[in-house]
Amino acid sequence: MSFKYQWHYSTRFNPYSLAMIRIIVGVLFLSNSIYYLLDFHFFYGSYNPVFHHSVFEKISSVGFFLETAVLVFFGICFSSVGFILGLKTKFFNFLLLLSIFVLSKLMMGIHWGWFKAANTFLWIFLFLPLDEKLSLNANYEENKIQSSKVIFILKIQVFMTYMVSSVGRLFQEQWQNGEEVFRLLVNTLLTRIPVSPEVLIEYSALLQIFEYLAMAIEFLSPFFIFLYPCKIRDFFLYLLVFVHLYLLITTTILWWQILMIGVLFLFIFEERVENK
Repeated sequence: MSFKYQWHYSTRFNPYSLAMIRIIVGVLFLSNSIYYLLDFHFFYGSYNPVFHHSVFEKISSVGFFLETAVLVFFGICFSSVGFILGLKTKFFNFLLLLSIFVLSKLMMGIHWGWFKAANTFLWIFLFLPLDEKLSLNANYEENKIQSSKVIFILKIQVFMTYMVSSVGRLFQEQWQNGEEVFRLLVNTLLTRIPVSPEVLIEYSALLQIFEYLAMAIEFLSPFFIFLYPCKIRDFFLYLLVFVHLYLLITTTILWWQILMIGVLFLFIFEERVENK
C-alpha cells in the first residue's frame, strides 16, 4: 500500500512585490557603482594591489586594467537601468551577473560583501517573473507562472543567510557579552548617530537587552518563512523588518538593510493559491 500526500495549497509572490524587489536591487547596483566611480583610480589604478597579483600585470598595463574596469562598470550601470525599467529583464539580469563576475576578478574586495550577497539573489531572481508589473515588459508579458521550487529555494537562501549570521554571533565574544551595539554606536565609520561612550554607559543595560532581543529575532524569525502565509508568520517577519529599519537609520551599511527589507516583503505579501 502506498500513500501520497496531496498539497491543497501552493503560494505565489505578489507581482507588485516582485516588481519592487527588481527596482530596489537595480537601484542598489546602480548607486553602488556610481559610488565606486568616485574613487575609481584608487580601486582600479596602479594603487590596486590586486593588479600586481593578476593576469593583467603579465599581459598588459595598468591602463588596460583600468579601462577594463571602466567598461565593466558601465556594463553594470547599463544593466541596472534596464533591470529597473523591466526591459528584457532576464537578459539584463544575466548581464548583471556576468559583469559582476568579471568585476570580482578585478577589484580589491572593498565592497562590504555587496557583490557576493546580491549575486546569490540575482541567480534566483533569474527564474522569477520580476517584470509582470511596473515594467516596460508588463504590457505584453502578463500572468507569468511562478515556480514553487524557485520560491522554496529563495526561502532556503534567506533562511541560511540569517542562520549563518546569527549562529556565528553566538561564538563571538562581543555578542556574547552584549557589547556589539555599544561598539557600533561609538564607531564613527559605522554609525550614523555617533554617541560618546560616557553617555552610552548610562544605558548599557538597555543596549544589552536590545542586542539580545535582536539576536533572538534574527535566529527565530527565519523559521517562520516556511509556513503558509498567516498572521503569526507575518508578525515574526515584521520583527525582522523592524530590526533592519533600526540598522538602516543608525548604521552606514545601508544596502544590506534595504535589500533584506525588500526580500522580506516578498514573503509578507506572499499569497496562497489553491491547487486544482
